Amino acid sequence: MPDFTMSQVVGLIDAACWLPTETSNMLKYAKLNKVRELFYNSNGLWKGLDVNVALKVYTGPADANGRTQQFLTLPFGVGAILGLYDNTSTIDIANEWFDYLHSAPGASSGGKGVVDMGDGFCGVVDPPATGAYLSLTTTAAEPGSLSATFYGMDVNGNAIHETLAIPATVGSVQSSNVFCSVTEVVLPVTAGNITVRLYDGVSYTFFASYRPGETYPNYRRYRLSYTERSATVNAKCKRAFEMLTHDNDPCDISNIGGLEHGLRAYKWFQNNDYQHGDVALQMAINLLNGELKRQQGDTAQGSISIDPLLGLGACDNVF
Repeated sequence: MPDFTMSQVVGLIDAACWLPTETSNMLKYAKLNKVRELFYNSNGLWKGLDVNVALKVYTGPADANGRTQQFLTLPFGVGAILGLYDNTSTIDIANEWFDYLHSAPGASSGGKGVVDMGDGFCGVVDPPATGAYLSLTTTAAEPGSLSATFYGMDVNGNAIHETLAIPATVGSVQSSNVFCSVTEVVLPVTAGNITVRLYDGVSYTFFASYRPGETYPNYRRYRLSYTERSATVNAKCKRAFEMLTHDNDPCDISNIGGLEHGLRAYKWFQNNDYQHGDVALQMAINLLNGELKRQQGDTAQGSISIDPLLGLGACDNVF
């Protein structure tokens, strides 16, 4: 989890040496984003690109054949699922075209456990078929005159949209329209996270939590096979590079030493000195990987020695 916001990262790095001295933080954030992009595009040198995420399984309405449908929606900053398992087994991954391969059994037969549905989703779940009100809650005091606009469909299939005034103090506001789907959300830059829940007249269901700089939410979703899964599954995922541009955006890299060496590398690259830049970048990657290694447990079970003539024994492993 991120330890610092972007403004805190700038405060922890020597701005006089490694970041622009302009009063606006935007130029400083632009440099930090360039460094983050170097780490993300390091050809797998940074091992932190793969993350383990616990994902909640969302059970949607039955399909035309009466079969239960389940979905997974990736949160902000997660780009794709690489591997998946629950408390019963591992789950295979297929792309969105798997159902249409001539030689494949198709996801509906259980041949694959999850199929990529692409992006374009605004929340982790969908409103119920009977519709729901949207309840927006702030987590920090916000400047006045901020508003969020939601687009979607009503119970009759008509396109609707509604703009909600964001409370200036920590509080909630609810839509006057009932939404059967939410197709787009437009948000301003906020001081804290914005939480949206669906209210069906009886209870509230979590819909999404938007970060301060997340102005156009866009999430990726997967459809599970028709074998019902437990409420939560564990996924190995690939990080998605997201531009962090505002003070309260949580920074996904909290290793200040790694960021400083990354800034050195970026400076060398700008001066066309790739030799020194590569050295600085490798030092930054080593710091990030060293931090990651300390956070992970041992995965090796020790080594064995195999003699090509005598079999197992106390000799060097020749393989």
